[in-house]
Amino acid sequence: MTTAGGGEADATWLLAVAGRVARIGGWRVELGESVVRWSDEVAAIHGSAPGAWPTLDEAFTFYRPGSRERIEQCFRACAETGTPYDEELELRRVDGTRVWVRAIGEAVRDVEGRIVAVQGALQDITERREAEALERRRARQRSEMLDILQEMAATHLEGRPLLERMAERCQRLFQADGAAVDRLEGEELVYQAATGIVAPHVGLRLPISGSLSGAAILANRQLVTRDADNDPRLDPAPFRAVGVRSLATSVLRVHGEALGTLKVMAAACDAFTETDAAQLQLLAEAFAALIQRREADARARGQAELLEQVQEAIVVKAMDGRVRYWNRGAARMYGYDPADAVGKDYGALVGPGPLDDPAGAAALRQGGDWRGRLHQQRRDGRPVVVEGHWSVVSDARGGERLLGVLTDITERLALEEQLRQSQRLEAVGQLTGGVAHDFNNLLTVILANAELLLDTIPPGSEGRESAEVITRAAERGGDLIQRLLTFARRQPLDPRAVDLNPLLEGLHGLLRRTLAANIALRLVPAPQPAVAWVDPHQLEAALLNICLNARDAMAEGGELLIEVQPDDGEGMLSVIVKDTGTGIDPADLERVFDPFFTTKAKGQGTGLGLSMVYGFVIQSGGRVSIDSRPEEGTCVTLTLPSAGGARPAPKMSAADEESTARGGERILLVEDDELVCQHVEILLRALGYEVVTAHNGPQALAKLEAGEAVDLLFTDVIMPGGMNGRELAAAAQRLRPDLPVLYSSGYPDGALGSDGRLEEGVALLPKPYRRAELAAKLREVLGRRAP
Repeated sequence: MTTAGGGEADATWLLAVAGRVARIGGWRVELGESVVRWSDEVAAIHGSAPGAWPTLDEAFTFYRPGSRERIEQCFRACAETGTPYDEELELRRVDGTRVWVRAIGEAVRDVEGRIVAVQGALQDITERREAEALERRRARQRSEMLDILQEMAATHLEGRPLLERMAERCQRLFQADGAAVDRLEGEELVYQAATGIVAPHVGLRLPISGSLSGAAILANRQLVTRDADNDPRLDPAPFRAVGVRSLATSVLRVHGEALGTLKVMAAACDAFTETDAAQLQLLAEAFAALIQRREADARARGQAELLEQVQEAIVVKAMDGRVRYWNRGAARMYGYDPADAVGKDYGALVGPGPLDDPAGAAALRQGGDWRGRLHQQRRDGRPVVVEGHWSVVSDARGGERLLGVLTDITERLALEEQLRQSQRLEAVGQLTGGVAHDFNNLLTVILANAELLLDTIPPGSEGRESAEVITRAAERGGDLIQRLLTFARRQPLDPRAVDLNPLLEGLHGLLRRTLAANIALRLVPAPQPAVAWVDPHQLEAALLNICLNARDAMAEGGELLIEVQPDDGEGMLSVIVKDTGTGIDPADLERVFDPFFTTKAKGQGTGLGLSMVYGFVIQSGGRVSIDSRPEEGTCVTLTLPSAGGARPAPKMSAADEESTARGGERILLVEDDELVCQHVEILLRALGYEVVTAHNGPQALAKLEAGEAVDLLFTDVIMPGGMNGRELAAAAQRLRPDLPVLYSSGYPDGALGSDGRLEEGVALLPKPYRRAELAAKLREVLGRRAP
């Protein structure tokens, strides 16, 4: 703290402050005046004339944004509370140049302790700041240079990608606007890699004479130009064309041979120093050695791998069968490295060769050339089908050899087989879809009328057994159609969140009654809820089919294990069914999912059980695999999509499940099949409903437009008349948004959802159905209405 003591004291203080160090001046502000009285040194720092004192606000305007706010804050604190300050700030001189200053301020108090002025010193520290910045830059460059050299040594890049990486790293290291690597080609230098402002000029050609790069090569030293427009060594036109004003260039030279140059460029003048050029030269020397080494490696590989680059296997063998040449393609195909194959008998390694095929041997003897297919094996024993072109060639001593160019077609044949399987599946689907609609309509009438007969014929009476036989036959017919649709992935699914643990528990009683007493049943639930997104009824049917197959395979008894495995972390979970039965012959294993394929005796199976399982799981977005060994047992794994965070739907109450519920509502029945329409109308009336009928969509829509009052639309899906059931429902709900809709179809053919999955909220009663199923479904859909 300083006290006021008059003009002589002030002058003495200013002189003392100014004399501490060079380029420092003093200043003072009387709080009542707001004028900055400063020394000539301070005026010089600002670029002002000596003796011209600015106001306080004018003095603040010299400081650049950021620094101005800080000096104003410090000055106010010093003037109000006496807090001294010592700050390094940036200001702009009168001529616009920028300088860094050290600003020191302290309060001046009178004899009573009141602050009457603020005074201090201002020192130009630009040189120190620039020196510190330069040192930081050099330290950073040294560190980054080491990183770059280590990176270049470790990378496997070569050719242009290597040069591009070098240019990128140099631009970043020297904080340049661009960088380039050019290579010497005759009397020209060609830009082979460029970044930043010169990136568009890859391929640019410069003559050695008149270019800085050429001058560097001729002088064998690094060169710097601070201003390309005014450098007598250069033609400024090319630099103006690319926007370059300053650059540093170093020669890429190995063992006295110049390969090209490495350069960094900037759009401003004086961007690079001689120190920068020296560091760039160190990088250039290391880069040149690396470039030469990589190019030599590439040439050596090219010479050594002319035949190794081809994908096909190339084999040369003597007429006695011994392998003389074995390329990398052959190693990939057969699994034998060249060292393991050369000198060995070809047939002993991979199986039959061209001379083992009668046609091949004859063709080679007569024409010296043969193309054909050979069934061979890999080193690990796996079969491989090879398509080969074999020719008789002469070696250097005139002896005959066989040259083979071989292609592995195993995968192609497998894909072709998959295509045939897919086409067969599509054919089954088209055939099934074609008959399902009409056949299920007939079964609906047959099944329901058989039920009516059972209702009217007392047990034990004549004709009762015939009615029961009709019922069972109709149900088996419907089940056959559903299995075919499921295998062909055309069965409509109603997926929902299902916890597999309770579903498995629910099947326990049924399975126990189904299995023989000498078969032990063991259920292993997952340790936590295993919630899958799947149609629960179809899943139960699939598991039951697998378990029935397992039962038949354990006629002498055994164990049946059903295990649930939780989410594998990839959104899938599994149900594993494993038995200790007779197993499946390997020859049959590839066909177990084919429709109508069965190993059971005639009359003991339809051959649709596992095909239904396969179709259902694939349609559900999962996968199914089977592993079986004769006399050891079979393991079937169903992998199903997880429901994520969805929760399983709660179980319905007993009242909700009442299958004989009756109603008195009015139903609009739309069915194009006259026989089915008459029959369903009878069923509905027997259940207590009022019925209005229509035979196609336009008829039904006309009734609604005429004001026909109905409580539910019960419509077939596939109908003539230019409007299917879904389109009818949409039009009806535009007239009556609250109208419930129940669909019924023997085959909806994708009209109610994609990939066979019902859209959310869609209610479907598949044909054929029983009266109890119809009654329950009607009450379920009508129960969704808002009260």
